[in-house]
Amino acid sequence: FKANRIDQAFFSVFEARLLAGRTFDGGDFGAAGTAIVDQTFVQQVVGDGNALGRRVRPAPAPGAAAGPWYEIVGIVADRPANTSQGRIYVPLLAGARGPVSPIHLALHAGNDPAEMSRRLQEIGTGLDQTLRLDDVRRLDEVHSEAQMFSNMTTSVLAIVTLSVLLLSAAGLYALMSFTVARRRREIGIRTALGARPERL
Repeated sequence: FKANRIDQAFFSVFEARLLAGRTFDGGDFGAAGTAIVDQTFVQQVVGDGNALGRRVRPAPAPGAAAGPWYEIVGIVADRPANTSQGRIYVPLLAGARGPVSPIHLALHAGNDPAEMSRRLQEIGTGLDQTLRLDDVRRLDEVHSEAQMFSNMTTSVLAIVTLSVLLLSAAGLYALMSFTVARRRREIGIRTALGARPERL
């Protein structure tokens, strides 16, 4: 499992319901040490036990040293797009430095997403002329694209499986036809001697 570094408003933006424990408070963003996990993580790792108070360490990148341990302080409901693999959420520490490109932001846009997109472009340009805000999209569009890839993979597997079944059926039919053709005289003699169809 990899850690998702989030800010204080993440769960309210995504309307993630707290199931147990607590969410991050201001103190959590000053020093590493706390984590929140989702339902799927609890089911996949802890099972029926209580996850609160346990310590986890997210998987490091290949070739990198292992990171710090985090104490689980809360459990949140799964987000609709994330039900196949559990998630670990850790605070994005104030003043943290490191690679942050690209980053993904999510926010409530109200009733006019197009206006919000235009306003975001203006804010970004006002902050930094070199800041690029690409691909401003609705979350349902992002989710649809992710589902499209999954559906396409499922369709390809279904087509391959159907092809294999059809080829197997054709092979069995050819084998039975060949067997019957070779034993035609024997079948005729047994029929003339009074053999019933099930015996043939």
